Amino acid sequence: MAHPEDQPLDRLLAEYGQVFRVFDDLTLARWMSQTLGQFTGRVLRLSHPLVAAYRLAAQLGLVGWVRNGPEGVELAVWGPEEALRVFSLRLPGELPPLARLQKVSVRELYGEPPQGFEIVETQEGPSRTLAPPDVATCKACLSEILDPEDRRFGYPFTNCTDCGPRYTVIENLPYDRSKTSMRIFEMCPDCLAEYRDPRSRRFHAEPNACPVCGPRIWICDAKGKRLPVSDPWSFIVRTLREGAIWAVKGLGGFHLVCDAQNERVVKELRRRKRRPAKPLAVMVRDLAAARKVAELTPAEEARLLSPEAPIVLAQQRRPFSLAETLAPGLHLVGLMLPYTPLHHLLLRAWPGLALVMTSGNLSDEPLCYRNEEALARLSGVADYFLLHDRPIVSPVDDSVVRMSGDFPILLRRARGFVPGPWPWGPFSKTPSPRCGGKRPWSVPIWGIWKAYPSSGASRRPWPTTAASLTSPWSRWSAISTQTIFPPVWRRRWPGTKGYPSLKSSTIWPTP
Repeated sequence: MAHPEDQPLDRLLAEYGQVFRVFDDLTLARWMSQTLGQFTGRVLRLSHPLVAAYRLAAQLGLVGWVRNGPEGVELAVWGPEEALRVFSLRLPGELPPLARLQKVSVRELYGEPPQGFEIVETQEGPSRTLAPPDVATCKACLSEILDPEDRRFGYPFTNCTDCGPRYTVIENLPYDRSKTSMRIFEMCPDCLAEYRDPRSRRFHAEPNACPVCGPRIWICDAKGKRLPVSDPWSFIVRTLREGAIWAVKGLGGFHLVCDAQNERVVKELRRRKRRPAKPLAVMVRDLAAARKVAELTPAEEARLLSPEAPIVLAQQRRPFSLAETLAPGLHLVGLMLPYTPLHHLLLRAWPGLALVMTSGNLSDEPLCYRNEEALARLSGVADYFLLHDRPIVSPVDDSVVRMSGDFPILLRRARGFVPGPWPWGPFSKTPSPRCGGKRPWSVPIWGIWKAYPSSGASRRPWPTTAASLTSPWSRWSAISTQTIFPPVWRRRWPGTKGYPSLKSSTIWPTP
């Protein structure tokens, strides 16, 4: 039997009748009526489906509206029977690259239809959806930042509806700019025109920005003194070649960066970071550079180029062209490609083969993600700091993947995957947070059919990690905490929240 997500909506109605199961997500979707005329659909957990619905409805001459709502994206469409059938047939294929049709409900509409089709104001209410994960820079945005004629040439915060920050900047749901850390940046007339233009790739792109109105970067020394640098990339490259160690603020936190081919500086980074033997990840400019460092399989290359852009563990190519102390005693190397415009610009300027790109923290300490915090905690590690003023709401580390043939094994489920759910279950009649070992940990919320894990290995205090799932987004406002490990947190955190604590002897491993 074909997977329901691979079939058009009208065929699902005909073949499965009133109820069908989306097997991959173990989500029940109920069709309230087999309507070929007016209907309202809800499409959950999609990166930007309202734009796709708007464009498709406009093409077919339909009228109605689409909006973000507490249950997800809601759309209402009026029109001729055949046009609506085509709309339901084409909508799944018109969704953004990362969008997934997770649940749909349909019901009849009554009343007079509107005059046109529009995106209407978000409906407020307790949210039952999740924030979308962050997405690596798309080809179109990369082309813009490398084009001297483009107004976003060299701009390290370029994004669109197909890529850019999501989870790391969202303060609350539904996902609107006013509920993200980008709300402090007022769009200039050009960006606002793009945001309002249905033909633009940035139509309702919430983090939309440009050099005129968006976040900016600057450089500080180890004491926090701002340096008057006119060409930041040339300055960074020069100091890296001289053996400097940098703390670079990225998408979900800080990286410690140095020349991956310089044995002496890699050893010095290990000494300062207090990380004597654990492998260090590296970032290379593109796939061609990655092939010089590792013997990549087609599956590993595909994973490097994926929208999640994780660190991929691959076989070292011998003779190894990078410092041997990156992964002492191992035959693997952790590789990743640039996943933000900032990283692309840095690696394009770097003449060497690779840069060490390891988490910005001392061993066994939390990841730094605020400017003041990094300047205080990393001043004895980094010689220079590359900072920016886009606040990070939810810090997240890089995901780590090891391929087994064509099957990815997630060793660290973080950036690009969080906060997406695991399709598993049943777990619990009442959503509840649970955790694994002490460090590193993940705090998943276990629901009836899904688990919603926090980012793994965040090394933030356990209550802080759990609160990142329960506090900013009201999906879990009525929660019963079922903590598992360790006992001291089981006593402290649930008690302070006023929720009942259910003891369990089961230890769930961090994914």
